Amino acid sequence: MGRRGTLIDQYPLIEARAPALFGSADTTMAFCLPILLAVTGAVIGSFAGAAALRIARGDSVVTGRSRCDSCGRVLGVGDLVPVLSFLMLAGRCRTCRAPIDPLQPFAEVAGAAIGLAAWLFMPGPLTAIPAAVLGWQLLVLGMSDWRSFHLPPVGIAILAFSALMIPAVAALDGRQLLPLLLRQLAGGGLGFVLLAAPALLFRAIRGREGMGSADPPLMGAIGLWAGPLGVCFIVLLAAGLGIAIAAAKLMRGKPSDHGDSAASEGDSGNALPLGTLLSLATIAVSFAGFSLLTP
Repeated sequence: MGRRGTLIDQYPLIEARAPALFGSADTTMAFCLPILLAVTGAVIGSFAGAAALRIARGDSVVTGRSRCDSCGRVLGVGDLVPVLSFLMLAGRCRTCRAPIDPLQPFAEVAGAAIGLAAWLFMPGPLTAIPAAVLGWQLLVLGMSDWRSFHLPPVGIAILAFSALMIPAVAALDGRQLLPLLLRQLAGGGLGFVLLAAPALLFRAIRGREGMGSADPPLMGAIGLWAGPLGVCFIVLLAAGLGIAIAAAKLMRGKPSDHGDSAASEGDSGNALPLGTLLSLATIAVSFAGFSLLTP
């Protein structure tokens, strides 16, 4: 009776048959990576939506379990599957049938879309993964600013620190690090100054704040990812988006409904969430290739 071979003995055969069954390593990566990025993005989008809603209510983002806003029931696993739970529950709470805030499924779809866009527009996995990480962080920050005009300082600090992924990717790709680091520092400094200078000038002239205190640090953190050229494109695009939104509101005669903070400060509810506009512009500019992620 012959001896059955061990897994180690069969390894050459497995190695030969694996490409026939699953394709090459490159093919497998090309198939699995977009799925992984989309699923991860949906999960992070779920967190972004929940965080934005919690911040707007004044609740902690990191402690406490998710609950229904209407009846207070603790949500189970079946209620928290990104996108699918919303569809299966027809957009309503399982218990009290109150409508689920549409921001939640929107954030989940946006997170998945960011992951897929990173895979589509970046040259390869080495740049697609950091690009997705950048987009997901901006999604969290942008959602928070959109709903409550609040940019968490911790989130901005994490965004700045995670820019270290860029020299790490450059090192793996054989690029020179010193010029890249100098461009990062120049981008961060330029981004901060471009928003801090007009904010200080507005305060000196008008005697009150005209911009959120967290907006210049956010732009500085973004500059570490985008570099000087990317910063210029981002600021221009964000300004264009702001002008377009303001013009649309004037034509409709409808004030902003994103929060009460702007109205309480004498802006009649017409303030725009600059952090959200900067986040959108950064994602668009970075995926278009104007960032330090691409050589």
